[in-house]
Amino acid sequence: MKVTPCNGCGYCCTKVPCSASMRLYPGAEICPALIWVEDKKMHRCSLMEIGGPVGSAYRKELSAGAGCCANLNSWRKDIKRRTRDDIFNGYFNPIDKKFQIFF
Repeated sequence: MKVTPCNGCGYCCTKVPCSASMRLYPGAEICPALIWVEDKKMHRCSLMEIGGPVGSAYRKELSAGAGCCANLNSWRKDIKRRTRDDIFNGYFNPIDKKFQIFF
């Protein structure tokens, strides 16, 4: 598996929410911590940008800097602010809220 640096496409955070997202925002279809940075034309995780020991703990939990292993996803080559339709275009079926207690 080839690992490349994260380029801010937002694919991982929208398709497979991290444990922090599921814990902090139970039932959210799209993680509220994922933000679009207009001037950089990329998505960022706002949890990664928290300072101090709390931010450090999130960066460690979320493997900041480990890179991306989803090299075949089409978003890596088409970085843009995604709409709800881009994210839920039939490819992704959110887990029913009653089953999210198991995460």
